Amino acid sequence: MSLELHHLAIRAADLENSVAFYCDALGMQVVARFRRYGSRRAAFLADRSNETRALLLLMEPESEGAGASEPGFASMCFAVADLDGWYQRLLARGTKIETAAERLYGARGFSFRDPLGVEVELLEARAAWRGFDPVEQGPVAGSVGFRMSHFNITCRDLETLERFYVEELDLVKVADRRDEGMIFLADPVSRSQESRTVIPLELYDPLGSWEPDEAFLAARGPALQYLCFATDDMDAGHQELVGMGVPCLLEPQVVEGTRVAFYQDPNGVDLEVLRPLPTKLTRDR
Repeated sequence: MSLELHHLAIRAADLENSVAFYCDALGMQVVARFRRYGSRRAAFLADRSNETRALLLLMEPESEGAGASEPGFASMCFAVADLDGWYQRLLARGTKIETAAERLYGARGFSFRDPLGVEVELLEARAAWRGFDPVEQGPVAGSVGFRMSHFNITCRDLETLERFYVEELDLVKVADRRDEGMIFLADPVSRSQESRTVIPLELYDPLGSWEPDEAFLAARGPALQYLCFATDDMDAGHQELVGMGVPCLLEPQVVEGTRVAFYQDPNGVDLEVLRPLPTKLTRDR
């Protein structure tokens, strides 16, 4: 029943502008394009560094009707070997399925929400990775290398989310820093393979420590808040991003022992940039 992180989804106000942003500013590359649900367009991007198999999905939001949605960080998706088994397991445990098993991006899948309302998708693993060209290592648009590091749910109930993702989805706790308001979870497939870079899910309760987090919770409630990229050169990375006109929300500084900075993408999604996470946060050695 193991699952593997497949992609993180962002609703893009302007799809082509968003694709250009992630390719030009953060060195990602397009590996597939789709039309989903009629006229909605979508593009899958991958790290050019070829260090992770997880993808970033940029898609146009629903513009009308009951499904109308605003641009922003939308959902996470995992690939699973036994889709029907997962469907029955979640139903039996009381999880409300929002989208029944159907074809999504060329694979069968369904969606549901975690206990605090964050959208999660599962795709059938046998077809989930088809149609994506191999990521080729090579020069990026800028001189600084960025790669996906982790992603975040900001909430007010770490324990409830921890139980759901560990007990219901079988994610593995790889770091417990709840005294700082953080728990890091990893998918079991990526974590079990030495050659795979792990992209952890960070569950975060700000504990009143930073006003923007409080403002985010007040405006959105519990939700996917930011996507994090790692770089080996924070100063050069910062200069390159601000030089391209990327809004900076927090100048590079040391936060809880790690040098970090925050920026914002064209859709209002917060982007953290930091020096790589310590190995202990992603994999036991």
